Order: sequence, then C-alpha cells, then structure tokens
Amino acid sequence: MNCFARKALILDDIARTLMSLQDLDQVLARQKHQYISISKELDLQGGISIMKEKVEKARLMELESKVEIAKIESEVSSLESKSSELEEKLYSGIITNIRELTAIETEYARVKQSLEELKKKIDSARSKIDEISNRYETMNQNLVQKKDAWEKVKGNLVQEKSVLGKKYNKRLKERNVFAESIPEDFMRDYIRLFRSNRGVAIVRVTKGICQGCLVKLPIGDLEKMKFADSPVLCNSGRHFLTE
Repeated sequence: MNCFARKALILDDIARTLMSLQDLDQVLARQKHQYISISKELDLQGGISIMKEKVEKARLMELESKVEIAKIESEVSSLESKSSELEEKLYSGIITNIRELTAIETEYARVKQSLEELKKKIDSARSKIDEISNRYETMNQNLVQKKDAWEKVKGNLVQEKSVLGKKYNKRLKERNVFAESIPEDFMRDYIRLFRSNRGVAIVRVTKGICQGCLVKLPIGDLEKMKFADSPVLCNSGRHFLTE
C-alpha cells in the first residue's frame, strides 16, 4: 500500500469516526435537553407550587374580607345602640328643652345616615366575600385534583428521568471511546464546529455538493479533499467534509 493509499485510509477512518461521534453527540444533546426539561418539570411539580400560591392568596383575601365585615358589623352594632339611646331620649318626653332636643335630633339623623351607609357597605362586602369564597373553594378543589393527577405523572417522569440518565451515561462512555481515537487537533476543531453550528461539524459531499451548506464545491476543493492530509473545511468554514 503506497503512502497516498495509507493516508486516504487514515483520513477515511477519522471521517467515519467523526461521523459516528457526531451521531452520538447529537443523540446526547437531545437526551440532555430532554433530561433537563423533565428535571425542570419535576422542580415545578406540574405547576402545583404556583397554584398553591394562588390558593393561599385567595385564602388570605377571604380572611381579610371576613375581618373587614366583622369590623363593619361592630361599627353597625355600636351605631344601632347609639341610635336606640338617642331615639329613647327623643320620644321619652323626659327632655323638654328645645335646644337640647334639636341637638339630639341632629345627632340622631347623623347616626341613622351613617347606619345606612354602613349597611350598604356591609352588603357590598358580603357580596364580595361570597365571590372570593367561591373562587377560593373552586381553586382549592382544582388544587386537590391537580395534586392527585401530578402524583401519577410524577411517578412516570421520575422513571423516565432515571432511564434517560442511564442511557445518557452509557452513550457518554461510547462517546469517550470514539473521542480517544481522534487526534487532538481534529477533536478540538470538531468540538468548536459542533458547538457553533447547532450540532453539525462534519457533513458528506454528494455529487460535489456540500450537504451542510447545499453549495456546489469548486473543483479545486474537491481535488483538495482527495489529497489533503487533514479533514477539509467547506467554503463557509462551518463543516468538515467527507465523501
């Protein structure tokens, strides 16, 4: 075997190894992306954490509304007592002084007006709390259902993640075997091209066309591929070329 034949054989072996390595790296990249996606989904607990926060917010709103209603009811009770006292003074006949009666009438009217305003306010607050309570109850029921559904999904995801991790580690070992058989300078260029070109570092040339760029190669480049002592880059500098 002459030197050109030996050189072609060596380069052909390197090209085949790079193609195999690229296939493995593409699979590993997909598996890694899938593994990360599953991990994120497990961390988010299927949206349960976010839903819990919303349910807790609704619960606090309900509690605040109840406290507000209790406060208004206390004010109403106090004003009703005041109104009864004033009414008794007005109609008991005990007070005969016109000026004093006028002052009581004025205060009585003010208290009655305040009572009307508070009763309207409490009606609005009760309507609001009914809406909040219904929303809270619905959200809480949905949370319980989501938790039950998540437990089933979680088990499948944990199992899928475990299987995926084992497959990834197995292929990673295979990948390292390929990498060890590739000269360091080729490997360095391969890694650079793979990372910068979305997982494609080496492509085939079919009928003189670079299958990565889909551009017909000049005759000079095709000739260079035949006699080069290292993998040839396409015109764009983005891919190694192989037949």
